[in-house]
Amino acid sequence: MTTATILLPRLRIRSRPKVKRMEHHFPYENVALWTLAFAAYITVSSYVVFHVGYMQGDAYSRVDNAFNVIGTRDPHLGAIGLVWPPLPSFLTIPVLLFRGLWPPLLTQGFAGSIVASACSAGTVVLFNSGLRWAGVLRGMRWVLCAIWVLNPMTLFYATSLESEPVLIFFAVATLVIFLRWAESRRAALLPLLGIVAGLACLSRVEAVVLALFVGGAVLARSFHRGVSWRELETTLLLYALPALFTFGLWIGSMAVLVHDPLYLIHSGYGNAGNAALVGTDAPLSTLQWAGGLSYIGSRSVQLFPAVVPLLAMLAARMILRPGRLTGLLLLLMGTPIMFVDLYLLHKGQLTDSLRYQIYVIPFTFVLAVYVLRSLKSRRLLGSFVGVALATLLGFSNLATAVTMGDPHIGKYEYPFISALATGQPLAAINPSALLLTRDADASRRLASVNSDHGLVLCDSAQCNIVVTTSPDPTQFVVTSDIDFEAAAAQPAVYHVEYFLVPQPAGLSLANRLNRLYPSLWATGAGFAKLVSDLGGNENWRLYRIIGPTGRG
Repeated sequence: MTTATILLPRLRIRSRPKVKRMEHHFPYENVALWTLAFAAYITVSSYVVFHVGYMQGDAYSRVDNAFNVIGTRDPHLGAIGLVWPPLPSFLTIPVLLFRGLWPPLLTQGFAGSIVASACSAGTVVLFNSGLRWAGVLRGMRWVLCAIWVLNPMTLFYATSLESEPVLIFFAVATLVIFLRWAESRRAALLPLLGIVAGLACLSRVEAVVLALFVGGAVLARSFHRGVSWRELETTLLLYALPALFTFGLWIGSMAVLVHDPLYLIHSGYGNAGNAALVGTDAPLSTLQWAGGLSYIGSRSVQLFPAVVPLLAMLAARMILRPGRLTGLLLLLMGTPIMFVDLYLLHKGQLTDSLRYQIYVIPFTFVLAVYVLRSLKSRRLLGSFVGVALATLLGFSNLATAVTMGDPHIGKYEYPFISALATGQPLAAINPSALLLTRDADASRRLASVNSDHGLVLCDSAQCNIVVTTSPDPTQFVVTSDIDFEAAAAQPAVYHVEYFLVPQPAGLSLANRLNRLYPSLWATGAGFAKLVSDLGGNENWRLYRIIGPTGRG
C-alpha cells in the first residue's frame, strides 16, 4: 500500500506577545504615614477639645448639620443644609452613627475633629506622593511631611470641622494631579482631576473659581501642544464633565429643595445676608481693591513667609529652563481663592479671620514639589536643596506661630497658641470663647424648666449647641424640619409650646424668630410669656406660647 505524503506549506504562527503583568504593591509607606499623621492630629484634637475646651462655632454647626440628617425630630437627607458647601457635613454622618457609644462625638463636636484629622492626614499622603514623583529621597520626604504636620495653622484647623481641612485636601490633590497630567499627558488623570476639583467646590465655595482656573489651564496646556480641535474638545470634556456633575449635585439639590439654585447667595443665613443685616468689621468693609489686595498679600506673607522665596525659585525655573507654561499656570492657580476673598472683602462680606489666607501654606508646599521636580540632579534633593527647603519651611512655621499668637491678627487662633504655650485651659485665657460650655449650661437649664417635655422651636443657626447637648434633641423643632416655617407662624396648630429666642444683637439679628417677631425677646410680642432667662452665648430666653401669633 502506497502512502502518499502531502507537503503543506508551513504556517508561520506568531506567538502572542506576553502581556506584562502589572505588579500592584501595597502602599505600606503611605498607610504608615497616614496612620502616624492621623495619630498626631487626633492627639492634638483631643487636647484642644477636651483639655483646652475650644471649638469654633462654624465647626460645630457643620457637625449639627450632619446630626440633622440622622438624629432630630424630622431626620431627612435635605436637612444637611444648603447654605454652606455640604461635603464636610456629609463626611461626618458615618462617624455620628456611633454617638450612642460615645456621646462627645456629638455633644462636643468631636466627630468633626475625627473627619478633619483624617482629611489632614490624607493631605500628608498627597505631599509624600508628590515629593516621591519629584524624586525626593524617602528620608527627606518624611522630614518635609513632618514640617507640614507641625505647621501651627494647619495643625489648629485639623482639630475641628471648619471647611479648611477638607478644602486643603482636595485643593492639593487638584494641583498635584494637574502637574502630573501636564507632564505625562495621561488622559486617565483628567477625570480624576475633574472629580477632585468638583469635590473641592463641595468643600468651600471659593474653590469654584479654582476649578474654573484649572479648566482653563487644561485648555491652555492642550492648545499649547498643538492638538487637533477634536482632541482638544475631548480633553476638556474629560475634565469638565466629572467636575460639573460633582458640583451639580449641590446646585441641583438647591434647585429641587428650595427652588433656587443660587440659594447659597440669596439666603439670609449666608455671608451676603448676614452682612446686609449686621455688617462686618469696619476696617474690612471700608477697604477698596488696592487696599484689599495689600491686606490679603501682607497677611499671606506674615502667615507663611516661605511663599516669597518659593515664588522666586519658580520664576528662576521659568527663566532658565524650557517648559514655562506649566509653571505659569501653576502660579495662576495660586490666585483664585485670593481673588474671591478680595471680592468678598470689597463687598464687606469677609470677616477679619486669618483662616481666609490659609491657602498660601499648601500652595507654597506644592510650589516646593514643582521646583524639586524641575531639578536635573535628583541626588541634590537629599542634600543641599532638600535641607535648604526644609530649613526655609521650618522657619516659616515659626513665623506662622508668631502671627497666630498676635491677638490683633489671629483673633480666632491666638487662644490656641496661648493654650499650647502655657498649658492652661481656655477659661483662663479667653472665657468669651467657651461656646460649648455656656450653651450646654443653657441646655441643662432649659431641660429643668421644660418638665413637660413640650416642643421647643428655635432657629438652629444659633441654637445648635443647645439642641445637640440636650438629653432629648427630638423635643426641638429646628430650621431643617419641613414644618419649621409653618410651626413658627402657627405654633399651637403644630403643638409647639415654647419659642427659644436669642437676644437680637450681632448675628442673632438674622435669627428667624427675631426676624418674624422683632419684639419677642424683649416683651413676648403679645402672644408669649417669659418662662426663664437661660443665659448662654446668645442670652437665650424661653417663652411659652399663650396666644395666637397673628400670622395664622
